[in-house]
Amino acid sequence: MPWLKHTVSKKHFFWQLAAAVIFLAIVLTLMSLDSKSQVLWAIGAGSLASSIFTVFTIPASIAAQPRRILGGYALAISVGLLAHFLLSKIFILFASHVDLGNTQIFWVSSAIVMGLVMVLMVLLDCQHPPAAGVALVLILGVQEYYTVAVILLTVIVLAFIRFYLKDYLINLAA
Repeated sequence: MPWLKHTVSKKHFFWQLAAAVIFLAIVLTLMSLDSKSQVLWAIGAGSLASSIFTVFTIPASIAAQPRRILGGYALAISVGLLAHFLLSKIFILFASHVDLGNTQIFWVSSAIVMGLVMVLMVLLDCQHPPAAGVALVLILGVQEYYTVAVILLTVIVLAFIRFYLKDYLINLAA
């Protein structure tokens, strides 16, 4: 395979990508079992797919470190849920029956929360870019926690995979 770098063995290339595909298939199946929120499902699946890509194709990168994976998602989920709770309380005080997702304050708040997540990730040294997007959808609303639980479980398993397989995973990309 001329497109495959000489430093990457074909064995690593195929087993790491096969493991990523199998792991993602399991995660998507679990997420689809009871997820009612299409937006949460889509953003959660996209974030997790990006994290899985990072761990299985560039495991030596800073973003693939277990502490950063766990910390990044923990921060994004915590800040997103807290922001949703606070915004909901503010809207209850000032307006009844307001759809949080269709207001200007939601978009401004989302940008502020995203900035807060980025700052906290940097300050706490747990930068994991794929996790940041999860905070945005949690601001909009969480009607069910099943998908959030699957995201958390997946992140924990992914961090364990990276930790225990660190001697067997190699960077497939520069």
